[in-house]
Amino acid sequence: MTRILNITSTRNLFVAALVTGTMAFASGTASASGCHAPRCYWKTVTVYVSVEKPCVHYITKYTSCGRPYQVQVVTYKTVQVPVQKQVKVCY
Repeated sequence: MTRILNITSTRNLFVAALVTGTMAFASGTASASGCHAPRCYWKTVTVYVSVEKPCVHYITKYTSCGRPYQVQVVTYKTVQVPVQKQVKVCY
């Protein structure tokens, strides 16, 4: 009888130690007191975007008889345009 009681006591002691260790481990990882939440704010930054701008030119051409006439020619020029943008910054 004492042997059965001794095995049961040992098993209960082992289970109690296991539960206590698990609770201590779980409470250490679940606690957020050691961590800090990231602080974020919105910052306005200027970025430059490439845009094609049409440019109109007039050139003089000649007919087969030698009479001049003007022709409108459209070319495109790539320009950099500043654009304001909101960016989230966290530290």
